[in-house]
Amino acid sequence: EKKVNSSISLVKYERDLRIDADRDRQRLHALLENAEKKIREAEIRTKDASQRLKVVETEVTLATLRYQQAEQAVEKQEEPPSKAPGQEEYLRSLEVDVRRLVQNEA
Repeated sequence: EKKVNSSISLVKYERDLRIDADRDRQRLHALLENAEKKIREAEIRTKDASQRLKVVETEVTLATLRYQQAEQAVEKQEEPPSKAPGQEEYLRSLEVDVRRLVQNEA
């Protein structure tokens, strides 16, 4: 009878261990899925932030160029040249880039 009781106890103990192991496996699986989801969300936020940074950098470049152009005009004491060769085209292309980046962000 002791051996039977001991065998029954071992079977119950083994069953309980399997149940615990299965529960732990499920918890780990859920944690892994949650971590993967958070990683994907962080990657999306990083990409969005990177695009916004590019827009800001381009806007700063545009503002710097306009400031330099205004500074040069003040030094020459004349109106800022609206059709400076090359520079006008460059400014236009930067404005197009900014618009494109803003549209892509939206």
